[in-house]
Amino acid sequence: MLAGTVGLLMAAPAGAGAEVLPAVTLDGPSAEVIDLGGVAMAEDGTGGVVYRRRVDGRIRVYVAQYSNSRWWPARRVDIGQQFDSSWPRIAAATGGRLLVTWVQRVGRRANGSYVDAMYAAWRAPGASSFTRPRPVDLNLGEANAVHPSLTMAANGGAALLSYVVTSTDVAQPGLVNAEYRLARFGGGLRWSRLPSPRRSARPLRAVTAATAPKVAMDAIGNAIVGYIEPDDDGVERVYARRVFSSDMSLVPLQASPMEVDGRRVTGPADQFAVGIGGFGEGIVLVRQQLDAAGGAPEAFVNTLPPVFSEGALALRGAVRLPMPAPGTPDGLAAGTWSDGGGFRLAFGLGSTTVLGAGAGEGTSFSAATRLGTAGNRAIGEPRLAMGPKGSGVLARRLDIGDQHGVEIREIPVQGLSRRAQVSAEGGGLVTDFEVGGSNLGDAIVAFRSGSSSRGSIAATVVDAPPLAFAATAPTGWVRPSQARVSWEPARNAIRGVTYEVLLDGQITGRPTGARARVIERRGLEDGSHGVQIRATDMRGQRVVSNRVALRVDGTAPQLSVSRRGGRRVTVRINDRNRSGMDTERSTIAWGDGTGRSAAASVKSHRYPRRGRFIITTTLRDRAGNSETRRTAVTVR
Repeated sequence: MLAGTVGLLMAAPAGAGAEVLPAVTLDGPSAEVIDLGGVAMAEDGTGGVVYRRRVDGRIRVYVAQYSNSRWWPARRVDIGQQFDSSWPRIAAATGGRLLVTWVQRVGRRANGSYVDAMYAAWRAPGASSFTRPRPVDLNLGEANAVHPSLTMAANGGAALLSYVVTSTDVAQPGLVNAEYRLARFGGGLRWSRLPSPRRSARPLRAVTAATAPKVAMDAIGNAIVGYIEPDDDGVERVYARRVFSSDMSLVPLQASPMEVDGRRVTGPADQFAVGIGGFGEGIVLVRQQLDAAGGAPEAFVNTLPPVFSEGALALRGAVRLPMPAPGTPDGLAAGTWSDGGGFRLAFGLGSTTVLGAGAGEGTSFSAATRLGTAGNRAIGEPRLAMGPKGSGVLARRLDIGDQHGVEIREIPVQGLSRRAQVSAEGGGLVTDFEVGGSNLGDAIVAFRSGSSSRGSIAATVVDAPPLAFAATAPTGWVRPSQARVSWEPARNAIRGVTYEVLLDGQITGRPTGARARVIERRGLEDGSHGVQIRATDMRGQRVVSNRVALRVDGTAPQLSVSRRGGRRVTVRINDRNRSGMDTERSTIAWGDGTGRSAAASVKSHRYPRRGRFIITTTLRDRAGNSETRRTAVTVR
């Protein structure tokens, strides 16, 4: 496949899906490109990619920012530091805010071992650059396996969870004394340390990327941490805790199963994933071996209700996932969403990827879909980013013949999905890839490809259409000057949404960025109309609002005056069957000194004497049209 191209592999209904943009090579191909650290995207479509490259013989941390629908040149963030940097991570919040963390060596102990520290740099809204590095944790020991997990809320609050080895002096081979360190970020590089989420001080097995602790944060800053540690019997299980603004839940929650089919689980948990929705609803996806003596591990899902609900501090219970085909689940990914409370999960199964969904109560799991691409030799380990109502973006490696890259699948709420493949300049096998989602269906997919002597960092943007939104119109009848419709914003991470008003299916007026409009008088006839608002983003992707009724009456009530012999005069009022007359505010003065009386559709009056009189009528309808008329009558 040509560098930077997008290949559409399966079509979706026109206008129904997201657009995958061509990949942009951010750095390379070069022998100086080391590895990908992470990727993040905020709800306003800003974000970035962090990676490492070699400069003057040292390994440095660089960030390429995405904002205003374009990529900006990468900049170094570990300014002024003299040793190699490692373990870079990135998180994003609205307004172009970016938080980057990494590990840097700070000293050497008397015994010859090194001391590493965690640092951070912050890009504030409107800032042209990052702050200089600030310490987060000055004593990580020799940080060979920190595997940090960094997450951020839309308001800029963040959490950083790391694995720190405190001692290797453990009698049992393969175990170390270690702890999980959790720090909160409140903006302005103010960090606070929270207690370790661990439930005991037992030695831990050295972690890998699959077993490292993980943290996920909701829209307002509440978080869920997940980690593995042995229980009282020494069986490694997955635990979870809720984290609030200044503390965490007191009791660790066991996410992995204790019993399956009536038998105690004695095998270890060796993989897990954590996801969270906008209101703190959480999911923990676990891979656990059931028997310590061996056997294929199985996958289980456990969920947490929203933070404001009853039972928010208790998991609902582990549910076994049915496998659509024989094999061992690998590369677990999971996410949940707020509007409906359901969850999505994905994992690799050989060279295919399994994608499934669960009910909002977290106690049932729908049939899984097995996704594969003919001839693909890459294992099916996925990356997953959630959008609203179960939509999202899934990415996996692609290795078909001489074509290497990343396959990206849009996950729609319903209907067909689209998939595209992207590759970097210079091609080569993808050695690492990550997905950062906006929570609105958009995402940045970043990857490193190529050999160790010629690698590239590339990224693509998945641009989802604007989300569904609601329009409103006045209740009842209105005059043309009050024919004003308004609408909610069509939420869209990639900015540039404009709106058009559709009156009875036809465009009226010019596109606008405002969220209200008075319908133009031209073509606006009296009567009931159907109005919708069409939102279009900068790439031409559209969504139409609900249909609302707009009732317009621009004509005041009409009257006729007749005399039937003698001295009786009759006034007839007709509103042409539209809004109807406002009888309480309509009056007739007969001009003979008898005063005003309430008007009615038919009103008669007998004059007491002959003469010429002026009938004064003030007529108002329910739309607010009013007119005062004077009619001369002669009574003989």
